[in-house]
Amino acid sequence: MRTFLLSFLLGITVSAQEIWQFTIPDSTSFLDSCTPVLSEDQYTVLISSLNGLYALSTKDGTELWEQPLSYMGLPTASNGTVYVGKQAGLGNELYAVKLSDGSTLWQSPCGGVGPNGSPTVSDGVVYFGSYDHNLYAVKISDGSHLWQFQTGDEIETTPTVFQGLVLFGSSDNSMYALKAADGTKKWSFETYGEVFSRPLVSDNIVYFGSYDGNLYALDVWNGSMLWKFFAGGVEVYSSPKVFNGRVFFNSFDSPSQPGYLWALNATDGSYLWRFSTNGTTPAGSPQLYNGVVYMFSSVYGPIVGLDPSDGKVLLMLQPPIGRMEDFTDFVISDDGVLYVGSNDNYRPGNYTAVARVDAINVTV
Repeated sequence: MRTFLLSFLLGITVSAQEIWQFTIPDSTSFLDSCTPVLSEDQYTVLISSLNGLYALSTKDGTELWEQPLSYMGLPTASNGTVYVGKQAGLGNELYAVKLSDGSTLWQSPCGGVGPNGSPTVSDGVVYFGSYDHNLYAVKISDGSHLWQFQTGDEIETTPTVFQGLVLFGSSDNSMYALKAADGTKKWSFETYGEVFSRPLVSDNIVYFGSYDGNLYALDVWNGSMLWKFFAGGVEVYSSPKVFNGRVFFNSFDSPSQPGYLWALNATDGSYLWRFSTNGTTPAGSPQLYNGVVYMFSSVYGPIVGLDPSDGKVLLMLQPPIGRMEDFTDFVISDDGVLYVGSNDNYRPGNYTAVARVDAINVTV
């Protein structure tokens, strides 16, 4: 077990531990970069890659089982079942497998689950987007189709279910709200860029980002815009988080502006603070744990923990990981362990990097 240092700008230094790491077998492409997903009981971490779906013990990283289904999307675990889709053109099915051993329960044909979104489970129904432009609703019992709704382009976001509504973005530049019962459209809102950001609902406001460079806040019931915030002309792809009246999100970097973690007033969208990642793109979405907002830089950057009230750096950790892809999210468990996927030994032009996942203690 190797030990690394968390450096506080106030001069306090505490140790953090890499608990374990797992290298995905036979992964020989930087495209294998993966987002860890925790089971509900947080005893299992799920990893999908080009080579298959893996279940690991959160205690020590031991492989519990492998489902050798290539080109998988992101999984979701609910009530002892894992739901995961194959990407377009490579089987085009949603799979339900047992969390205990990875055995297949059922397969449901579709147009392929987008690689950056995962299925959402609510009230006996699985909702998921597809490369064939449709959002699907299927029964968790057997995968039989209940309804589908077609948009104008691919759907790569994770749907959000809120009080009878299913909310999701599409590459046709729009955010949609459908009735969960039958898939009829409640409203849609068009932006000027693709919508990859998973919508977040808080206090009857839905927050999401767009590739037009804005973070939007809409009335969840009628889709009317309450406010928008322009993040400087760079894509807003991350899923926002809300905490103590503030909304946090990441933006891409560009030739004229570095990537930032932004903090806004959640009520009116007014600017509060931003944190620069020194010219590198923030990876995935910010995460909140124990009153601290965490972010990652995608190019060998540190884990940074910030005070959500003013953006001051509370801790910084240079972890022993490879290069994170821009869309790769990390996750923090209830006991303060951060799980992250990366490409080991990645360098530009090197297509032999291998994918791995690390568990790092961020409890201070």
